[in-house]
Amino acid sequence: MSHPTVESSQPLDVVAMPLAGRHLIEASAGTGKTFNITRLYLRLILEKELSVQQILVMTFTNAATEEIRGRIADTLREAAHCWAQALAGEPLADNTDPVFIRLLAQFGEPRHLNAINAALLELDEAAVYTIHGFCNRVLGELAFTSGAAMQLALNTDTRALYLQAAQDWIRQQAKDDVAYQCLMHAGWHTPEALLSTFESAIRSGLEPHLLSAEQIDTQRQEARAALQKAMKNEFIALQSQLDSWQDQITEHLVDNVKDSAVRAQQWHQITQWVCAQALEPLPADFNKFAHHSRFKHCPELKAPLALVRQLGNQLKAALAELEKQHDSMADQAPVLALIAQGFAFIREHVSRQKRQQGVVDFDDLIHLLAARIDAPEAALACQLRHKFPAALIDEFQDTDANQYQILSNVYQAGEESQVLLMIGDPKQAIYGFRGGDIFTYLQAGNSADYRWVMDTNWRSTEPMVSSYNRLFYGAPLDQPPVEVFGFGIGYEPVNATPAAKANKALLNDPHPQRAALTYAGIAQETANSPAKGQLQQQLARWVAGEIVRLLAQAKLGEAQVQPHDIAILVRSGPEALIIQNALRRAGLASVFLSNRTNLFAAPEAQDLYRVLDGIWHYQHSNRLTAALSSPLFGMSHAELTDLLYHENDEAWEAVMNLVLSLRQMWEQRGCMALILYLLEEKFACDDTDIERRLTNYLHLAEVLERESAVQAHAEQLLIWLHRHISQPDQAPEQVQRLESDARLIQLITQHGSKGLEYPIVFVPFASDYRDPARVGKQYQSFYRYYDEQAQQLTLLLGKSDAAIARVRAEGDAESTRLLYVAVTRAAQRCYLGVAGFENQHNSALAKAVGLGKEDSWRSCIEQLSQDAPKHICYAEVTTDSDEPVVRSSTTAASPVGPLQVDRFDGKVNERWRLYSFSALARRQMVVNRNRREAEIDSLAQGTESDGPQISANAMRFTFTKGAAAGNLLHDIFELSDFSQPDWANQAHAMALRFGIAEDDLGLFFSWLDEVLATPLNQTGITLGGLERKQTLREAEFYFPLASVNLHQLNQFLSHYRKQESAAQGPFMVTLDTQKIEGLMHGFIDLIFVHNDRYYIADYKSTHLGEQFSDYQFAALRRNNQHHLYDLQYLIYAVALHRYLQSKLPDYDPEHHLGGVYYLYLRGMHPANSAQEGVYFARPKTSDLLHLDSLFDMPETE
Repeated sequence: MSHPTVESSQPLDVVAMPLAGRHLIEASAGTGKTFNITRLYLRLILEKELSVQQILVMTFTNAATEEIRGRIADTLREAAHCWAQALAGEPLADNTDPVFIRLLAQFGEPRHLNAINAALLELDEAAVYTIHGFCNRVLGELAFTSGAAMQLALNTDTRALYLQAAQDWIRQQAKDDVAYQCLMHAGWHTPEALLSTFESAIRSGLEPHLLSAEQIDTQRQEARAALQKAMKNEFIALQSQLDSWQDQITEHLVDNVKDSAVRAQQWHQITQWVCAQALEPLPADFNKFAHHSRFKHCPELKAPLALVRQLGNQLKAALAELEKQHDSMADQAPVLALIAQGFAFIREHVSRQKRQQGVVDFDDLIHLLAARIDAPEAALACQLRHKFPAALIDEFQDTDANQYQILSNVYQAGEESQVLLMIGDPKQAIYGFRGGDIFTYLQAGNSADYRWVMDTNWRSTEPMVSSYNRLFYGAPLDQPPVEVFGFGIGYEPVNATPAAKANKALLNDPHPQRAALTYAGIAQETANSPAKGQLQQQLARWVAGEIVRLLAQAKLGEAQVQPHDIAILVRSGPEALIIQNALRRAGLASVFLSNRTNLFAAPEAQDLYRVLDGIWHYQHSNRLTAALSSPLFGMSHAELTDLLYHENDEAWEAVMNLVLSLRQMWEQRGCMALILYLLEEKFACDDTDIERRLTNYLHLAEVLERESAVQAHAEQLLIWLHRHISQPDQAPEQVQRLESDARLIQLITQHGSKGLEYPIVFVPFASDYRDPARVGKQYQSFYRYYDEQAQQLTLLLGKSDAAIARVRAEGDAESTRLLYVAVTRAAQRCYLGVAGFENQHNSALAKAVGLGKEDSWRSCIEQLSQDAPKHICYAEVTTDSDEPVVRSSTTAASPVGPLQVDRFDGKVNERWRLYSFSALARRQMVVNRNRREAEIDSLAQGTESDGPQISANAMRFTFTKGAAAGNLLHDIFELSDFSQPDWANQAHAMALRFGIAEDDLGLFFSWLDEVLATPLNQTGITLGGLERKQTLREAEFYFPLASVNLHQLNQFLSHYRKQESAAQGPFMVTLDTQKIEGLMHGFIDLIFVHNDRYYIADYKSTHLGEQFSDYQFAALRRNNQHHLYDLQYLIYAVALHRYLQSKLPDYDPEHHLGGVYYLYLRGMHPANSAQEGVYFARPKTSDLLHLDSLFDMPETE
């Protein structure tokens, strides 16, 4: 194939160029492509008298279509103003567009102004589309002519169809043991693995080719022949060396030795091996002939024989690699043949599903339209030719064969009634991985009637333009060019202009060793280059330090250089991470614009899930604890510690009230209301990236609110959110860009930078080479490349030497084009980082500057700079310090000594802990060792009493509710002498501190007197009848837990409750572990002895109602069981049992244990007829001993 060059191209003149036939316009970077598109659009309106509906403008992205539409509108408004001035006889402004002035001279009549105004009025109907939008519109509007289905839905993500097809195919193969084993051995036996490797190939639509056994064998022989040819010079050089040493070797190693005949034969075999130049291993006796012991008297002969050994080893390694590769090709043939069948199955399956569902994807749109416009005389081609007499195709270098087939059949060469303007730059064809086909562009160039070039750069300064002209011209500009881009793509130097935008604010940098194109290089001091990661870190640190210097010293015009004036272009996300880390250490903030992080992959998504899950499932302590640790609750570390480890009951009650209200808010007003409340009222975060976090939370709130219309129940919404977090790639939501990002240093991939411009650009790893034929260290599983003979793209499953060579040639050429895109983003200065990366001589930059395998970057760049001494320079990357200079405006942490991580070598038994009733009842794994168990308030109502109500002190019912009130009453009773209470001295101060008014103290103390006087049983026991020596207050206890099975404990509690006729309330919920061991800890409010029996008493300030009847036994039992107080008193009973067992010689639980009193203080009154407010229980001795044994049961294997 003979490729066209730019030699026949003419400078573009948008006013004088003919508007007929096919035109290929090469628009180099920064030459005003969009400007000229809008002027050509204006000419078509004025000269061809076309409406905006008749001028087809097509590009490749939605953003580009909006930009072009806006630029066309601006141009038409400017033109309308200019024409109106001219027709009114007013003088035109000095800065009037020269194109307008020339067009006015030809089309300056009122009807032309009317045409411009009409175009403005109809601009919303302008035919400005993406290629996919155009195909979709044509197939829809012209369905009868196109033969397309009347109802086709566009599905932007059809991966689910391909996954389902892959699953079906894998299931079929699983029935065949041989086939499935074959797939398994290759690692393609799961649908996900299969699509991960081959999805792009399957979607390409290309017919897969396979190498036959004969072709593989032929390639093996060809590879051996090529290797032999490559080794020929090595053998010739070695033979020359041996000839010069022949006499010495014969004298010392052959003739004058005792076994000279044997040595002569060995030497003859060696020389014959060298002369034969065959792909054979060294003679077997070489090591005997060249044994180190034979050089004792002739050490100088070691060197020539070492060369023989070296070549032999080199040949052996090359042969081994050759055989390994071709053996691998032969071994892979069966599985690749199977994969080819899979291609056919999956494609047919997906195609059938699309037809049944009536859907198409983006690729289908182009294929469908191309199939219906397969010739110039096709009905649809004629209809489109009439509908759109003119077409402007932007970014034409990114087209493919199907797209060009549509255009070439609609707009034929040499036609005077129609015009096709194809605008692009082959040097910026960098989207081969998306299907862009540079060879289609070159084919279009061959068939164009006219070729034009835009030769003036309106973006960059003259030094910047001159420096990259020299780089991509490949030679001094006064000499013939050297091909840099390959495949016949020439480079035409562009002109700089004083009117360039960058000249309005020139870069002023005082550093003497900087230029428009600065190569920052690491000197290679040793033969062994450092590892790639080390080189990248050194370059990244230098870049960070240089940016710190620029921000402090350099100016753009009169203004200081700002972070957003600087862009750093990388090839991948890992490279961006290296740079960002270096910038962060230097105190520099940056944003990675190419970070397409899915919203559900952001940490805020997982955090929000934990919060919502904890609120909805607040009964599970581990889930609730995880929620409370979120910044959305705004709790500090100290607050969390106080709440969870110190068991601050008041704080816990407040948290539970908040959680319950949030849950209610969720149910009544939706999920978004809950999230907004937390963000507005509770959110607290020390992260410097708080804007990003808030934006993600708000974005998630919007998404969840939208989805809640489908997922009506909260549990469904949580499942939906969890699924999207687990599989973020299946969700379309991306994190939103922040407004503040525009003020930061811009990190972006080189692919993503196309179309952008920055005053200062860094390309930190410009000399790094990536082998296009490999993924990492492994060869690819398939290759897609352009077949010169077939003149089309080809898909090969497996590999061949020819395919690898072709893919490398195409990939290396695209890397050069990518380098061109990166360098031309700079308006003032570009830094190129160079270092001794592996195979650096194969990199695009090395080929552009002519760096050989043994050359150094310094010498090469210094030679290059002689052609443009003021615009090109080399800057040494120093490695004296591992840390860059920190930006002065950033406070750096004081340096500390080397830090070491302590190593824990012990074993942790997660079950061994300190437990309490509260820890078990609330499912917490922490215990407060300094405070009594908290009581839980309740609003449960008791039953109505049939009898008359006692005239009561109303304060008991109106007294403050909650844990604080309970603590006050506990403290008073702990300090008081029941038999001789002195409230004035013992309780007065505490009551005032609590907030009880002085006037209410009498009522409060009367209530306490009534509590002491209330009978606890039928025999008349009262608290007031107990002397202090009969009581033990706030009795703290510990007892060991050997290995408690929680399931057995639950069973015991269930059995215990069933002994009562109205058992109710929850059983203890299992903790995060099925067994617990350690120590049980607690405080018993009161232990008292009466008639040689020991009793437990616990005070409860729980509010159950406003009448004494609300505190009858049934209500007390209901409250007791609901809050697991029966478990609490059983634990207390075991503690007292074990204590008495150790203290009383004649201890008998049946005699000495009197029972348990739970005293609901608000319901206690001496005149109560049914012992309201007093709950009494006496566990059976058998139950007590059973529970004691559960707590003391040794663990069994």
